[in-house]
Amino acid sequence: MANSTEEQARASWASCLSEVEKSIEKADYEKWFKPLRAVAFDGSMLTIAAPTPGFVDTLEKKFLPQLNLAVQRALGSAVRLRYSISFGGGEMKMPATQQARVSLPGGFESHPPVVDPYIGVMLKGQVADPQLNKDYTFESYIEGENNRLATSVGKKVAESPAGTFNPLFIYGGPGVGKTHLIQAIGARTKELHNDMVVVYLSADRFMRQYTEACSPRVNNINGFLQFYQQDVSMLILDDIQLLIGKDKTADIFFQIFNHLMLNGKQVVLTSDKKPSELVGFPDRLLSRFRQGLVAEIGEPDYAMRIGIVKGIAESEGIDIPEDVVQYVATNVVGNARELRGALTGLLAHATVYKTEVTLQLAQKVVSNQNGAPMSVAITRDIVVKAVCDYFKVETSSMQEDTRKREVVLARQIAMYLCKKLTNDSLSVIGANLGNRRHTTVVYACKAIEGLIETDKKVAEAVERIEASLK
Repeated sequence: MANSTEEQARASWASCLSEVEKSIEKADYEKWFKPLRAVAFDGSMLTIAAPTPGFVDTLEKKFLPQLNLAVQRALGSAVRLRYSISFGGGEMKMPATQQARVSLPGGFESHPPVVDPYIGVMLKGQVADPQLNKDYTFESYIEGENNRLATSVGKKVAESPAGTFNPLFIYGGPGVGKTHLIQAIGARTKELHNDMVVVYLSADRFMRQYTEACSPRVNNINGFLQFYQQDVSMLILDDIQLLIGKDKTADIFFQIFNHLMLNGKQVVLTSDKKPSELVGFPDRLLSRFRQGLVAEIGEPDYAMRIGIVKGIAESEGIDIPEDVVQYVATNVVGNARELRGALTGLLAHATVYKTEVTLQLAQKVVSNQNGAPMSVAITRDIVVKAVCDYFKVETSSMQEDTRKREVVLARQIAMYLCKKLTNDSLSVIGANLGNRRHTTVVYACKAIEGLIETDKKVAEAVERIEASLK
């Protein structure tokens, strides 16, 4: 006979499942939620038995917003969820990440906890997610005089990791393609050396992971060090300059860096400045950065800007006349991000005003002064179209009363970006996105803010859509 704690757990979980069932397809409910079983509930922590860490990981990737919302609606925002997983005759407790992803208004955490990077990796057979953007490859990277050395060396590093160019330190201004290149290195390395554990992350995320590992809730600094020192074969860290002034994090990174180098592991780093200009960074780290190769990525020249504009147009499936390509490349002399912004503004005008992309339109949209894009007013319609194009949903679906996951997420991101980028009030935004109330817009914005911190795919989607609008 089940004890009262088990009965309470089952009843509480049944209430959560009732909420989940309303928001997802029946087939998904049967496949992903029926195998879960409540085993304990103490009033603040609900423990759910799950088959494997991999099952939990996929469950949260697919249905984390719905799961989080269901628990909070059924049990309140103070209740936390964790998973109990049996393996090898033992048992592992995994804290759920739903509190880190989405919260209801009033229970929103401005600094959500970061998922431990090493959860599941310490179990036999689990593989670390490299955290790479599938679009950032060498095939899609435009090579030119400004990045030829960095690109050539990057390919050699992928072919023969931990060789002559270790560490590889790449520096350059914002928007010149550093992140694309280092993720392409990681992707090519995985292709050529499938057994290697490649991990990409920003220095900011590394800091948050370290802080979380030191927190009383996790208290697993040893696991953090073991993951980065023992399990990782190639560490790719973006924006290393963010560690300036973060002495404790810089110290722990020094330990990890030294250990990886001494054990023949590859390290790839980026910065907005070359090592000698990183004022405030520990000298012992700077000297080690210079032991490998330091390569600069500069601003793109005209030929490369032509390639970038054509590449963006091709990736978006848009045919742009050659004279327009040349005009944009000539008059926007900044980095790839600015080129994308100018091109996006051009396409947005053509779409909203239902005109073809012509040289006359390009001349109207792009300013000749200093090669910078002219200020383009971002409207609600432009934002909604950009979001719908990204998620490949019809703009009309934004008005529908549907619980389809992709539509709900797209609408919440549209609300978030409309609030951030337009002058519309919350009431106007809600009224034009399915006749929602302003409180719904407030909730959507907070939900997306939480997801940006903890869900890689959502953060990437918001970043790409916002970049396309600027």
